[in-house]
Amino acid sequence: MKALTFLEPGKVKMLDVPTPEPKKGEVLVKVTCAGVCGSDLGVLRSGGGINPISVGFISGHEFSGVRMDTGERVVVDPCTKCGVCLPCRMGNSNVCEHSLVIGGSGTNGAFAEYVAVPEECLIRVPDIDIDDVRLGLVEPLAVGLHGVNETRLHGGPVAIFGAGAIGLSTLHELIAKGAREVTLVDLNTDRLAIAEKMGAKVATELPDGPYEVIYDAAGIAATRMTAIQKVMRGGSVILLGAAQKEFDLPAVQLILGNKSMKGSYGYTRPEFVSAIYDAASVDTSWVRTIPFADGEDALNEMLAGKADAKTVKLMFRMGE
Repeated sequence: MKALTFLEPGKVKMLDVPTPEPKKGEVLVKVTCAGVCGSDLGVLRSGGGINPISVGFISGHEFSGVRMDTGERVVVDPCTKCGVCLPCRMGNSNVCEHSLVIGGSGTNGAFAEYVAVPEECLIRVPDIDIDDVRLGLVEPLAVGLHGVNETRLHGGPVAIFGAGAIGLSTLHELIAKGAREVTLVDLNTDRLAIAEKMGAKVATELPDGPYEVIYDAAGIAATRMTAIQKVMRGGSVILLGAAQKEFDLPAVQLILGNKSMKGSYGYTRPEFVSAIYDAASVDTSWVRTIPFADGEDALNEMLAGKADAKTVKLMFRMGE
């Protein structure tokens, strides 16, 4: 089978590799669409960092496909959940202590024609009108949904920093949940045009609030600080982005304003399933789809930072 394989930090190569043989408890899936996530780029640029990857590693965890044993269309939750650790028992399976990630944790992913998947991660596509590209967006939409679920909305204005895939996914989920006034902030005017089409007010700087909730999908010190300053008393800041790992926390502002700041990671299995239905109506104008055969050049351009700034999400269409 054809697969985009890790060659060296910052470079992949399309190679012919053996089709994986499913182990006990696994199912062979023929990939139909696979999206490129920022975390994929980070791993491929760094060689895996504290979890090194080897030459030949295959990335990719946002994908849909067909299970070869039954022919059913499936979307894949790439994160296993043990169900028995304390976080799982508390309902926080998104931070399962024993989770393994397809396309991470040393397990080959979906930038290939076929991938072996733990059967527990396969979710049959329900009987709804949804195409393979939208199924490929279920994973980032689930990330956005989990962020939205991290706080209860009371009808006040909310804001989002960042019009990347997670910011736009969060926007879609907020509007699906009935949020009436969402302001999205980004410096990229092309992306702002997409956000406006999706129903947001848009700005290159966040207008004075206060805002009930601010979702930071940009993940830098400046947006985090602004979020703390402009969220209302008693409001919440939800951290979705981690571009910058550390920043100085203005603890006094949080304390005196009774403001909360919370990290948001991944999603639970019920949220992932819910995101399938949400994906059926998502605007896909921010997705650039290309034949998988052209994937080597496109992904290497992204790894080198040379991709078109208009591209929010690159997705491979298999079989083309």
